[in-house]
Amino acid sequence: MPKRDARSPANSSDSPCDTEINDTELLLTRWHRLRPYDLGALLAAGHREVDVLERPLVAIIPTGDELLAPGDAFQPGRIVEFNSTVLSALINEAGGAARVLPSVGDDPDKLKAAVGSALRDHHMVAIIAGSSAGEHDFTAQVIEEAGELLVHGIDIMPGKPAILGVVQSKPVVGVPGYPVSAIVVAREIIEAAMAKFLGQGYVARPTVTATLPKRMASHLGVEELIRVTLGRVENKLVAVPLRRGAGVITTMVQADGLMRIPSLTEGINAGEEMEIELLRPAAEITRTVIPRDALISLR
Repeated sequence: MPKRDARSPANSSDSPCDTEINDTELLLTRWHRLRPYDLGALLAAGHREVDVLERPLVAIIPTGDELLAPGDAFQPGRIVEFNSTVLSALINEAGGAARVLPSVGDDPDKLKAAVGSALRDHHMVAIIAGSSAGEHDFTAQVIEEAGELLVHGIDIMPGKPAILGVVQSKPVVGVPGYPVSAIVVAREIIEAAMAKFLGQGYVARPTVTATLPKRMASHLGVEELIRVTLGRVENKLVAVPLRRGAGVITTMVQADGLMRIPSLTEGINAGEEMEIELLRPAAEITRTVIPRDALISLR
């Protein structure tokens, strides 16, 4: 943890910083994430180098014989593999460094070999798809054979089929193949792991309070994350729910935020205020106006 050395330039009488940085002052705390102005303060205090943590390296392994690489010609029964691109961006944004490895199809032996190889050079492995209960879902089997399977299924929707395990003392996550489920698991589990690797602990996301315009039922026993659009009706911020389908990636594009419904709640009443985790800047959202006529069908 860099304290300014007594011999640093900031201790000399001709330094422009000698009145704001003292010899005994702790400049930055342990696990601090360096910001642009922190770099200036370090240089002003005479520190040209500091020890930093390596970015957590995360290997992403897509699975599924139905996958097409982006740019390939579309074919009946095949889908473009875009989950790895989305996960990579989320991991990089959270302070990690993602690397997408070649797809292994629906082959458990290839998957096991790919996981073992990836763990040699990475801190964590994320396996996309293969986390549910179909005949080609091999992730849980591979983790159990190669290490320790901790969890198969979590108390959240979408994202319930997620898998958590440890192989070679490193975390391995089975990410559901449905895109919204994959995003939720990345936000709830993988981003939390990045924060842990970087010594950050829980990083709170920006939130707003909004009113639900109609009653909404929920699945008892599962925490639900509902995509919503936000806007103002008169002087009130309103959250309008979007479709719940875990495979509808466009709802994430349209969503302004995510509303959490606790697992022991059967639903939310119309007019109830809820906390919304923002997916866009608050200033951008507060300028949006929802016409009252648009809410009639929701009542």
